[in-house]
Amino acid sequence: ILRHAEDLFGHYGLSKTNMADIAARAKMSPGNLYRYYRNKQAIGIAVLNAFFRQSEAGMEAAMIGIDDPEVRIRAMITTGVRLLVGEMARNPKIMELVEFLLEEDEAWAHLQTHIGWKRDIVIAELERGMESGQFRKAEPRPTAVNLMHATKAFQMPQSLTAWREPETILPELDGVLDLVFGGLRG
Repeated sequence: ILRHAEDLFGHYGLSKTNMADIAARAKMSPGNLYRYYRNKQAIGIAVLNAFFRQSEAGMEAAMIGIDDPEVRIRAMITTGVRLLVGEMARNPKIMELVEFLLEEDEAWAHLQTHIGWKRDIVIAELERGMESGQFRKAEPRPTAVNLMHATKAFQMPQSLTAWREPETILPELDGVLDLVFGGLRG
């Protein structure tokens, strides 16, 4: 159901997709679809959650086998951005789903959970780097929040859709991370 809904949302947009479209694509009756989801918004939230879980799994996989805290943070953030850019290319109408995410309280709460997941990893890696002497001593939580703010433009679909030269997204992210980590090492 979610794969079909995601395809429809990405192709036609959230507003132009209805429960009957999703049911037909999933080869089930609309009534049966309502047994699983109360409405289209609930399906939208489930699609977003599936993306968050897939993204988190990809970011975790990118950090496997890496011991250096800086490299782990870079791998996590870069992988997350790469996955987001890929999703946006695959689903051109995904911005409607993002707008929905920003307007619906339940969807917003799931976004905050996803952001918190990333922030907690950054905090843990900063603490490791500070303990080892790789990073200067600072309060890990506010430092993690600031690092997330410094890279926000790269992690928000609204910013990425307006990027004039999409091929520069990852190199520019590397440049911002170089500045952030230069300050952390300083």
